[in-house]
Amino acid sequence: MRCESFLDRYDRLDADEEPGVLLRLHLAACPECRAKVALLKEASASYLAAVSASDSAGPIGDLVEDRIMVAVRLLPKPKRELHARDWAVSGFVLVASVAIIPFDPNFSLIKELFGTSYSLSLALVLASTLTVFGGVFIATHIDELEPILKRYMPHA
Repeated sequence: MRCESFLDRYDRLDADEEPGVLLRLHLAACPECRAKVALLKEASASYLAAVSASDSAGPIGDLVEDRIMVAVRLLPKPKRELHARDWAVSGFVLVASVAIIPFDPNFSLIKELFGTSYSLSLALVLASTLTVFGGVFIATHIDELEPILKRYMPHA
């Protein structure tokens, strides 16, 4: 089970509900998720303490807000992962778009209006787009590509 799906399922649990077998196994095996769950429990305990203190002292007010903000600052910043599948689909759409341009009816209209003088500019723009896409893909997936590079280029 991936950490994202674990945290999503764990968040859906009710306060008195016990996690299932898969959640407990992941929790036992993943130290990062254990730390996040501990932070969530600490934040929940802080909130419950503030609520119980406010019951006897009046409105919750700033006490709860301060405790929650302290707990939120303890949580790690969320990080969005870009999966290779998403990149592959985007790359396929980009390459297909470049390949389909000569078959577009507007392409022949542009060719009639401007002649072939725009061909170099169009080729440069399309090549630059593909190059930027490839560079960003490599930069965001360098950790996944490193073992492959070491296998095929051991001296690099």
